[in-house]
Amino acid sequence: MTPTQVWTTAVVTAAASVALGGTLLPVAFFFAYAFRDTVEVEQHALFLTGVLVAAGVTAGIAWVVAAAATGRSRAAGVVVGAATAATYATALAVGTLVCFAYESQGSVTADQPSLPFVALVGLCLVVAAVGVRALARAGRPSVSRG
Repeated sequence: MTPTQVWTTAVVTAAASVALGGTLLPVAFFFAYAFRDTVEVEQHALFLTGVLVAAGVTAGIAWVVAAAATGRSRAAGVVVGAATAATYATALAVGTLVCFAYESQGSVTADQPSLPFVALVGLCLVVAAVGVRALARAGRPSVSRG
């Protein structure tokens, strides 16, 4: 893939992640936490599973579109995977930090140990950084040796 194709694919994938995530993540949040008086580990696991499903659906759709547009399914898969992972990991980290900020108002992190959420934010930041690095490497022009 050319650098232009890589960055076009990355931007389209990030836009798809935002659009689909804006719909799918609230649904996952609702199914995991709605109408619960107390939040247990099972609700957190259900929500994280919903995030993974949403990311998988987004990546699948974006990969089909990118592979059709570029004709390079393997290269498109790397770019789509990196862009999807970076976008969803960033959204999950920001959402967790927002929950921390609103604990006094009964957010889902209230009355929960903080360490797992801090670890989740750290993991999300690592995943986002790895995704951005993979995009940067994929977007560099390659030199072929003859």
